[in-house]
Amino acid sequence: APPAGYMRVRDGYTCHALVYTRRDTCRRRMMRAEVLADALRAKICPSVALVHAMPKPFDRQVRLFANASLVVGLDGGWASNVLWMPPTATAVSLQLVTQDSWQTLGTEQVLQPLHVGHRPAADGRSDPPVSRFFAPCLPPNATRRPSQCPDPHRSPRSDDDVDVAHPEVVDLVLRAARHELPPNKKYGAPCPMN
Repeated sequence: APPAGYMRVRDGYTCHALVYTRRDTCRRRMMRAEVLADALRAKICPSVALVHAMPKPFDRQVRLFANASLVVGLDGGWASNVLWMPPTATAVSLQLVTQDSWQTLGTEQVLQPLHVGHRPAADGRSDPPVSRFFAPCLPPNATRRPSQCPDPHRSPRSDDDVDVAHPEVVDLVLRAARHELPPNKKYGAPCPMN
């Protein structure tokens, strides 16, 4: 039997998690993502894959997210892939500076009308495309490293690389995966930084 707290998806299948490290970019990369993956494997999902680069062509990217029940990444364009995720899935997009407007509106208002693979239930009710989308701010004590290629048009520290093995980051992700965080409420609220 799996440990208590393991995620389950519909029909009793055990979850499959993705951790997008962004190693295919020069900014907002996850450092020591293996530690986070090990924690997820031990407490949330038996199957965790580190994704260092978004697959190409596009259909491979769609398949990657369509088979995931949990995805974790630093804020970025990857998050639009929640459109391909199963209705019971959870996405965690760690925010570096502020929470984006579409993330704070909630899955029911923004994602449900757009979700390509979404099908209403036989009784006419409709679930949101992903059961939870969390966009929490990184803990202020999280270890950051300046980006190798900061964008001069972006706010300072928005492109930092982050050590996701930091205990507070691991705890935040585990709590989000268990749906223990409150929904996002404050659009544009600045994230606390050390």
